[in-house]
Amino acid sequence: MAPSTLFSVFFALACFAYGCFFLKVMSDWPGFVIREGYTTYGAERIRAGDWPYRDFFFLWTPGVLALHAFLQELGASAAVERGASLLAAVGSAALIFHEARRWHLNRRERGYLMALLFLWSFPLWNIPYSSWYAVFFALLALRWRSRSWLGVGLLMGLSFWFKQNIGLFAAAGTLFSLVAWRQWRSLLYFFPALLVAVALPFLPLWFFAGDLWLHAAIRQIFLFPLQYPALMGRGLPAFAIGSPLITIGLWLCSLYLSKASALPRNLARAVAVAHASYSVAMEGREYFAGIFLLLSMVAWVGSFAFLTQEKKIERDAIWFLWFPCFGIFLQIYPRADFAHFLFVFPLSAAFLIWFLGRIPRRYPAVPAAWAFFPALLLVFGGALFQGRAAFTRYYGAEDTAGFYSYGESYRLDEEMGAVSRYLRDQGLKDHDPILVLPSATTFYRFAKLRNPTPHNQFFPGYVEAYGAKPEEVLASFEKAGGRFVVLQHGSELAQMAPIIDQQLKKTYGEQKHFPYHFSVWRKLE
Repeated sequence: MAPSTLFSVFFALACFAYGCFFLKVMSDWPGFVIREGYTTYGAERIRAGDWPYRDFFFLWTPGVLALHAFLQELGASAAVERGASLLAAVGSAALIFHEARRWHLNRRERGYLMALLFLWSFPLWNIPYSSWYAVFFALLALRWRSRSWLGVGLLMGLSFWFKQNIGLFAAAGTLFSLVAWRQWRSLLYFFPALLVAVALPFLPLWFFAGDLWLHAAIRQIFLFPLQYPALMGRGLPAFAIGSPLITIGLWLCSLYLSKASALPRNLARAVAVAHASYSVAMEGREYFAGIFLLLSMVAWVGSFAFLTQEKKIERDAIWFLWFPCFGIFLQIYPRADFAHFLFVFPLSAAFLIWFLGRIPRRYPAVPAAWAFFPALLLVFGGALFQGRAAFTRYYGAEDTAGFYSYGESYRLDEEMGAVSRYLRDQGLKDHDPILVLPSATTFYRFAKLRNPTPHNQFFPGYVEAYGAKPEEVLASFEKAGGRFVVLQHGSELAQMAPIIDQQLKKTYGEQKHFPYHFSVWRKLE
């Protein structure tokens, strides 16, 4: 094994060993009520005999459900299921690190890249999610290009089956590179293999699940995502990137003044450092989250600009990869939230470090240490976020769900336990019907209760994408014997599913109100 490969393996093992300490930590991130429920409860439904798309709505391709259903059949705990996603996340980091070592990075650049890959990693959003796997298989496909373009197409198809947009965007970027570089022979192997890997699995699924499954799968996998940006899209919040944008702007101004006399040059750098320090003091981790989002985008703009000016012999290896990697990065659209940037950060980090490393080489007046000032901010921010996760791991309490949690996260799990006990007191037993509105899918698995409807979540358009009407939801729940609905506080059900909200308040009464997250409603007699 080559020394560079061996080093990448050791780096991956270190990241995995570190991540294992956080598999039972309840991360404090927005939307934590959903947590792993969307993936793991969907897998439970498969084990119970349901087919995704036909029997319940599912937004992604079903590879993640099949994998987690298999893990559950083996008796995997929630922590082990998280460990599967950790493996994929670490694999992505190791693949991109190994690839970037071929880009003639110096010791400083390799050190920064290792630090960023280690710090902005799985423990910050440690739940099973399709993107971890899809990104890994897309990167593995690109790694395979030196061996077999047939294998590249098959692996990229596998990425599609874990999350359709990542597989398709990566494939589109790869096709562009092959055409642009006129690699027609490679294209003749890649494209048919990709088509086979994407299309062929539909045939046995269609055979066993029937025409209804096929129609529902096409609607939910291909057609509904076209409406998704209008229903669920969001831009970067101005408050998140406002201060970071000023910091990076000041840093860019200081680069422009690198050839000036000592006073304006040093003053410009001091102002950038002072603004960053002030922003950290005032905004804390929100500032670092904004820096993370902003520099993830700067990486692609900066690397593109510099690659267009590199000598052909020096740029082609990186240039060829830029397009499929940028395709993978585009999975941030349309949500553009912290988690979606984190899934693809190994790619952003590699191109960011390459871009920053080229600044002092192109402009010798810029000190290398100052060129990496943005990366240094990311290192500090990642350490702060990891410190918060470590604090929860070592100072949080083990809650009723079996996770280490602290503060709001602890209250959530404890209240889920209280709601579950209350429902048992009302006579519900394992696998009895319950409906949770609108999105706390984790509750089903935690409470060992069953959702008898096809609707696991009630975000805008989800019910209609399944082929149902909102006014039918509660009726189908009651027809299956359901009497109790668990409603999340502050969930904006009235905005997300107004018809269901109106019917709930008209035909159900609030029976028990819990202090933080939930209330229990019962069907009026």
